[in-house]
Amino acid sequence: MTVEAPNIISPKVDGTDHPFAVPSQAVQATELSKPIELQQQARKVIVLGAGISGLTTGILLREKGYEVEIWTKKTSPDTTSDVAGRVWFPYFKDGIPQEDQDFLTNIGSITRDTFEEQRRNFGSEATGIISSKVIDLKLKKTKLPWWKAAADNLHHPHPDSDPEEKLPEGYKDGFVFQAPVIEMPKYMGFLMDMFTAAGRDGKRGTIKILDKSITNISDVFEQSLIVVNCTGMGSRELFQDTSLHAGRGQVLQARPIDGMRRVLIDEDTNPDKPTYIVPRLNDMILGGSNEGVLKDTPEGREESRETPEETQSILERTSRLDPRINQVTSDDVKPHVGFRPNRRVGVRLKIGNENISPDKLLVHNYGHGGSGITLSWGSAAEVVKIVDEVTRNWPN
Repeated sequence: MTVEAPNIISPKVDGTDHPFAVPSQAVQATELSKPIELQQQARKVIVLGAGISGLTTGILLREKGYEVEIWTKKTSPDTTSDVAGRVWFPYFKDGIPQEDQDFLTNIGSITRDTFEEQRRNFGSEATGIISSKVIDLKLKKTKLPWWKAAADNLHHPHPDSDPEEKLPEGYKDGFVFQAPVIEMPKYMGFLMDMFTAAGRDGKRGTIKILDKSITNISDVFEQSLIVVNCTGMGSRELFQDTSLHAGRGQVLQARPIDGMRRVLIDEDTNPDKPTYIVPRLNDMILGGSNEGVLKDTPEGREESRETPEETQSILERTSRLDPRINQVTSDDVKPHVGFRPNRRVGVRLKIGNENISPDKLLVHNYGHGGSGITLSWGSAAEVVKIVDEVTRNWPN
């Protein structure tokens, strides 16, 4: 994963005195510009998309005093975010430039801190967030990853001092750390409530449900001078971004098993079929896959149906990580299918260059692939930074 981001980006956002949300310490402790005095229309922002990127971006923009509308065809529980793997985990590949490594580490850290503070402030029942031990399993001895600074107490396993860090058979090493695990439909509802709650001025964030996809960004700019694009895979058509491709993922929702608390992840054995067990607050997620669009589907249409073969594959693979999964049968699970917005050239988090006039601002926030949750709040913070930096110089 690489990053398209402007030089003005800083991974920090300042706090807010809006009463409808308690921002994280990472948000409170940051350094953004002071609120800017602009004409009324320059304080309105339209955010395209209501997945986790769109909602977190809308919330932070509202906290900075912007009037925000989210335009979307789908809301929770029908977004890609609702089917996401639901654990803070950096799905980053090797070979990322040092500058991008630092950037991703920072925004990943901001996101983790935000999840943890929301869990402490609002509780797990309200947010769907719990804190769990995660083990990223390795087939051979491996040095700690470059993103280690973003994680909480990342280390190699110590099974002698902590039996919960014992590796499954066949694995030689791993990365152990504490991380937020999120029940996404519950968390998405929490974010929707946060975004639409009344602020001190009595105004609410609004969500406009579209009956058809936007085909021309100029139509959106007729309603606002500032537009933030969080459409994920929708950017392939709306902005002709041919570097986007859908990564099909199937997961299984299962009943919890007593005593299973740790998260186990294996990306080493087959990167196209990452295998994981994610116990959550009220259930358990088994996965998974990250495959391209099936070849026998019509062009432009993703295969959104679950397959019994993939269900059985997931059950077999996860049972190798923990034999207690053998208690679960295909009749006990509910399959879900979603499509990661994988982008060959990395995250697009920058000002758009799509022939927008100088008196308008387009900011992109998409292409996170399997790290959409892991980078969500940090990416939203960067959007706010960009909007503030640019509009500060606009005429009053």
